[in-house]
Amino acid sequence: MMDEEKAENGDCPHDMRQTTPFYMRSKLMGGLFAAAVCLLAALICITIVSKCSPLYAFHDGNDVNWFLTMGRGMAQGKVPYKDLFEQKGVLLYMLFALNYLICGNSLYFIWIVEVLCGAAFLFAGYKTFRLFLGYRTSVCAVFPLALVTFTCRAFWCGGGEAEEYFLAAFAFGVYVFLRSGVRGKCVTLAEAAVCGALSGLIFWVKYSMLAFFLALAACVFIECCMQKKAGRGFACAGVFIATFAAVSIPFLAYLAANDALGDMWRVYIGINLFGYAGGGSLLTNIVDLLGAFGEAFLNPVMYALAVCGAVWLCRKCKISVRMKVCYIVIMCFTFVVQCLVMGNIGYYHLVMTAFVPLGIVGARWSICGICAGICALFNGRRHRGEPIERRFESAFKGAREHMDGLWARGVKYSGGRVGVRVLAPAVAALAVFGLIFGNNTLDLLRGREDFPQFRAAELMEEAGGGSLLCYKIYDRGFYTVRDEVPQFYYFALNLIDRGSYPDMYDGQEGYVTAGEADFVVTETACWEEERETLLSKYEYAADLSYTYNRSNLGGVRLSLCLLALKAEYGGAGVAGMS
Repeated sequence: MMDEEKAENGDCPHDMRQTTPFYMRSKLMGGLFAAAVCLLAALICITIVSKCSPLYAFHDGNDVNWFLTMGRGMAQGKVPYKDLFEQKGVLLYMLFALNYLICGNSLYFIWIVEVLCGAAFLFAGYKTFRLFLGYRTSVCAVFPLALVTFTCRAFWCGGGEAEEYFLAAFAFGVYVFLRSGVRGKCVTLAEAAVCGALSGLIFWVKYSMLAFFLALAACVFIECCMQKKAGRGFACAGVFIATFAAVSIPFLAYLAANDALGDMWRVYIGINLFGYAGGGSLLTNIVDLLGAFGEAFLNPVMYALAVCGAVWLCRKCKISVRMKVCYIVIMCFTFVVQCLVMGNIGYYHLVMTAFVPLGIVGARWSICGICAGICALFNGRRHRGEPIERRFESAFKGAREHMDGLWARGVKYSGGRVGVRVLAPAVAALAVFGLIFGNNTLDLLRGREDFPQFRAAELMEEAGGGSLLCYKIYDRGFYTVRDEVPQFYYFALNLIDRGSYPDMYDGQEGYVTAGEADFVVTETACWEEERETLLSKYEYAADLSYTYNRSNLGGVRLSLCLLALKAEYGGAGVAGMS
């Protein structure tokens, strides 16, 4: 068969084109076919594992409902930070505002964005594969990359999280860095510009995710200086900063036009940076740090591949030692800052999937090495007197022969093509493993009647409607189901504790003390504690308890209740809801 490198570069002779797969006839066709495979893999995985997809009756995750509430508010004239309190970037709210304008409170547009972003991530991974592997192998490697990424525990929050939209950006950064190392050249100005623009977009979604690009930019600058090309290093830094600033102009203009720059600085920058200072004792912070580190062991395949990729890069890849060290620095810095320092939240670890493609490249070598190491340790009796190093080399050679034999069988089965014989079982495996290992698939069995948000909305409508307040709880979708823009600045509880930001707690307590909300959804324990004090103007209307499935491995029992403002204070009361 023709050499695939020549085929992909468009060097396929005319008389052989009839027997050559269409995707091997030119570089353009090869790239388009790889992109189509990435889109197919992302579509299957995201549709099965994300609660934003049409297969799910309702997405009850608090983060996505926060975003959708803010987006709904923007679509109806509210200004983030100024009129509604939430702590993500304005670009994220704009995305959900666009979703609301297109399809209301359904998340179909977000699902499509997830699929496209997932496909872009897989394609960036494919480009990394192509630095070290042949074309057909690289296309096939897209499927295990999709499986590892979209079924890992870090994808446990239901879908639609901020980290998902920029996995492609991180994977692209890894590809750019590795390509510069393979070529022995500095990163180009165009690549620096793209990375700067991506960093700007990240900043206006969730700036705590910038750790990766900070490390990448620093390593690129240092490498340019070490190659005695400091001018190129400063030029890359300048282009990076310039595109970062250019991307930020529209968002700054929007906030300035709405007189919300000060509110943005106070809420998005100030509180995120300093608002958690009072959040717990030293012991609590240490426990949280250990818990965040423990999340790595709950994503064993993802982290094993990331480590295997780093080991393979250091042992087998022919790039400079400096580039190898820089890769390790970027990976470790991203892990420490993004996954440990930022807090004990599982989906923060999702960014580490950007380092998985290189692990898949080195997986064949790593698996052989692990098997050989085990054999060398335990076959000493059969090879008495033989040094363990020689036993390892012999076992490694045998493992490679077995691996090569399995690969040859696969190539023979497929006929050397990425056709139906390859795609059909790969797609079926994605679907089956997605259903088994996807974090949210148990919710596929749930209908709307299983979510109390819909029952609460019906009860409130029967009472004639009115304003709702999620009191000392997260936004669980009660505003979403009612298609309501909150009338209260602090419309739901955030992750900040009272010691760090008392205004939020004081504000919510002020709403209920004054009887400003017609209906209140809160925890049953909060009602029992405050029914004679802060909540004295309300009466118990309905039990809204249910199990919130964080993942298929376990759920959280939410003991919630609906309260109604008493009739003597101008509300409907329980009598008005019967």
